[in-house]
Amino acid sequence: MTLELVNDRRHSDRRHSEFLDVIRSSLEVNSTETFCEWVQCSLKNLFPHESLICGIGLIEEHSAFVQNVISCNFPSEYLHLLQQSGGLTTSPVFCQWVKTKRPVLFEASTQNVQSEWLKNFNLYNLNNMAAHGLREIGSYTTSYFCFSKIPTRLTSQHSDMLEMLIPYLHVTLMRALNGEQVSKKDISQVILKKQLLTARQKEILILFSQGLTYKQIAEKLQVRSHKTIEQHLDSVRLKLSVKTRRECIQKAVNLGLL
Repeated sequence: MTLELVNDRRHSDRRHSEFLDVIRSSLEVNSTETFCEWVQCSLKNLFPHESLICGIGLIEEHSAFVQNVISCNFPSEYLHLLQQSGGLTTSPVFCQWVKTKRPVLFEASTQNVQSEWLKNFNLYNLNNMAAHGLREIGSYTTSYFCFSKIPTRLTSQHSDMLEMLIPYLHVTLMRALNGEQVSKKDISQVILKKQLLTARQKEILILFSQGLTYKQIAEKLQVRSHKTIEQHLDSVRLKLSVKTRRECIQKAVNLGLL
């Protein structure tokens, strides 16, 4: 095994451990105060940022409204610009997420926005934002999270991390707002309901369970490099909280994901 592979594995194991630590610490959150403490300490170590705005709202086909807004170190002056009657109803980042329901990576310096918004972004130093949310199945109730002042250049890794974190963030936020305790079993059920694995990840996991090598899977799916397959499996491993890629198969079967 080369030094590069050893370092990659160590980095992956460390990130896996950090992810689990954040999820475990989230179980202690039972109020908006402890939610912000958790965000600014445990979560910040895993997903670096300076401020977060989030809330629970109603998302319909042509409209959106977020209430129960929680601001964790978010500029109060800017927050006032976003609110109408206590609800979050504007912002190009929010509107883009409502439209796509996919992670939004927003760098105001590189994207076209109205001059008024660009002025406000620059005024409050909000040039790096990453936003995502989760809509309850069979309901219009939706959570929304927008991290700002992210210290590094935004990449696909930020999107991947948001995809993994959002189900946990949703449960933690709901518990903070309701003041209720949620068990690990409850969290597992929420993750399952939100279809934790993507279609491509399930496809790769099925082929992997059939005994195909990373190279064979890459060729079958017409993926350029087998390393991409390994990265997908590592992402699954993190989501399912197991130590090895092989353990992903049994865990996915047990949860009914395959």
